Amino acid sequence: MFYFICIAESSVLAKVFAVVSFAVIVLSTVTFLVGVFLDDESEISGNKKEDDEEEGFAFRDLLTVVDNVALAFFTVEYLTRLVSAPSFCRYVHACF
Repeated sequence: MFYFICIAESSVLAKVFAVVSFAVIVLSTVTFLVGVFLDDESEISGNKKEDDEEEGFAFRDLLTVVDNVALAFFTVEYLTRLVSAPSFCRYVHACF
């Protein structure tokens, strides 16, 4: 399982997982940037119509859902890496 997640060349399914993981990273980055842009735009404009607020609120809800799904994906991926690592301590300390 560890090689499936960490080494994309280990199988075709591992390559698919790597592409999906990369797509989730890109999607998460885009939602973050759009969310920041919307927050900055609302601070600059100051006065809004109620229709704009409802429409913006619905879009922000969508951004929140996408962000939470990405967070869940990254959490499950990392926990799977930890559990399936050949050496737990070595894997955890590899970052340092």
